[in-house]
Amino acid sequence: MKNILSISLLILSSQLIAGNTDVAYPQGYKEWKHIKTMIIKKNHPLAESFHGIHHVYANDEAFKGYKTGKFEEGSIITLDLLNYVDINETIGETSRIYVAVMHKNNEKYKNTHGWGYEAFKGDTHEKLVDNVQNMCVKCHESQKDNDFIFSKIRK
Repeated sequence: MKNILSISLLILSSQLIAGNTDVAYPQGYKEWKHIKTMIIKKNHPLAESFHGIHHVYANDEAFKGYKTGKFEEGSIITLDLLNYVDINETIGETSRIYVAVMHKNNEKYKNTHGWGYEAFKGDTHEKLVDNVQNMCVKCHESQKDNDFIFSKIRK
């Protein structure tokens, strides 16, 4: 019995360190509310991780949160990050880098401030987050006063 408990605790603690392994790919996210678009260019300080075109989408619950400042259970925010070309004074989308997801569930993700995080490589469903604390939470903690959300709805 003691061994089973030890193994269970080891599995649970590795999941908390590794990430929110159950955050699902956001099916149909491009049909959600468009919150904003932004481009991070190659010389930006965050370019190594975030270079590209950012389209932010919110499901209905998250859209209400952008309006009220309080994100309710079930809120899902998606960042669609794409490569781009900058030719002849125009910027156009090319391939997808990843789709990042934040899913609000205070009970399930209580160790990450109520948010589950994941990112999916390119046009696949291959998960990229292998350490949620280092890859997501540490940075989002700077936005505690905004319920850990960086984006603002466009005016």
